[in-house]
Amino acid sequence: MTTSALPKPTAHTIYEAFASGIALVRTRFWYYASLGAAILIGLFVEMAINSLAMRTGFTVLTGLVICVTQLVSGMLTIGLYRSIWDGLSGRPVQFKSLFWAFAGPIRWQLPALIAPLSALSMLMLSVMHGHPHQPLWVTLLIVSIPIAASLVVNYAYAITARTEIGPLESLKKALGIFRKGSRRWLALPFLIWLAEIGAAIPLSMLLAVLYVLKTHLHPAQIVVEFLMIAIVAPLVVGAFIAGIIWAAGVLVAAAGSLAGNAS
Repeated sequence: MTTSALPKPTAHTIYEAFASGIALVRTRFWYYASLGAAILIGLFVEMAINSLAMRTGFTVLTGLVICVTQLVSGMLTIGLYRSIWDGLSGRPVQFKSLFWAFAGPIRWQLPALIAPLSALSMLMLSVMHGHPHQPLWVTLLIVSIPIAASLVVNYAYAITARTEIGPLESLKKALGIFRKGSRRWLALPFLIWLAEIGAAIPLSMLLAVLYVLKTHLHPAQIVVEFLMIAIVAPLVVGAFIAGIIWAAGVLVAAAGSLAGNAS
């Protein structure tokens, strides 16, 4: 494996961050396959629990359930970033790294600090959904604050995974995305989102073609179903896992610039 094919552990430009994510997928995809599958299952479980809790309305129990799911989600996110940091640094990638944040207080203090705020934000969005006739500025404020906060929190999680520093110091470094000279990192998560949407378009078109074939070519339905089960389904799952690895790799590489950590 050539040196140029290896991911850079720290990115100083958006191009370098994207390149680190791509190199990580190319060189470590199969190491992350089981971890990525676990993350996908965890995301579905988290969404199901939060959705069920929010349907019950604003109660203390709802807030507690969402708070716990956000705490666990935050700790697992740090674990994912830690495993990505291992991959970027050339260290072995292990499934147990997903639970890295459970092993020490300095690692789970940040998710514990963020979880109640996250739960409150989700409940506010739920209340707003139940009262759709709010002034536009109120809607924009309620929506924009959680988005901006989530950008800072994700960078802070990545910095924690890289440096294992305290929550306030991680947040302070993550807030650097708003400072002159580092504002490119403010745009990075949106560019990641756009890139993943673009990558999903060919898969969406393939699924649409197969759906049309299955609908209109009745004698060939069994062939189309075989293609969907044997080829398309693994391809979609693989693309999702690759997308998770790539996006996390991009973010963790960029976080090194904010942390001032070039190792």
